[in-house]
Amino acid sequence: MSCELDGKSAAIVAPGADLDTHLPALLAHALTNNGQPHVATTRLPVHTSQTDLLPDTLIAAVSAMPIGDPHDPATALGPLISEPQRDRVEGATPWRYR
Repeated sequence: MSCELDGKSAAIVAPGADLDTHLPALLAHALTNNGQPHVATTRLPVHTSQTDLLPDTLIAAVSAMPIGDPHDPATALGPLISEPQRDRVEGATPWRYR
């Protein structure tokens, strides 16, 4: 069985999901190679029971990730592939509800 889910690469946050348990996997799937691979999680449908907690949890986790030289093992996020890609990321809305 499969679901279209309105596009590619969705991860679903279901009611009662333990965010502390699943957050590392969500971040790994969304931000591997700075989120630039075709298979990166690009959408996160969230059950209404999780919408109050998830944005702050994600923002705090990503804000704590070290940015820097991709050859440094302490770096979690390296450079983007191009200036236009950087501009696109910087112009993105941090969180929006549908």
